[in-house]
Amino acid sequence: MPELVRNRDKVDKDKLYDFLLLDDVGYDINISLNIYEGEYFNQLPTMQVPFIKNVLKEGETLWTV
Repeated sequence: MPELVRNRDKVDKDKLYDFLLLDDVGYDINISLNIYEGEYFNQLPTMQVPFIKNVLKEGETLWTV
């Protein structure tokens, strides 16, 4: 699950994992958190990164700020 942020250094990863794990209770899913700054993420499609291509094709926005 990619997270797009303005500044990776200011992300509280523990809080994000706590939130994601609460949502994971009772479901048989695995979550892998990937944190990207928006500018870097926007460059990845031009690099033909398969994961990012799939996220752009099938991914959904869960929340925005």
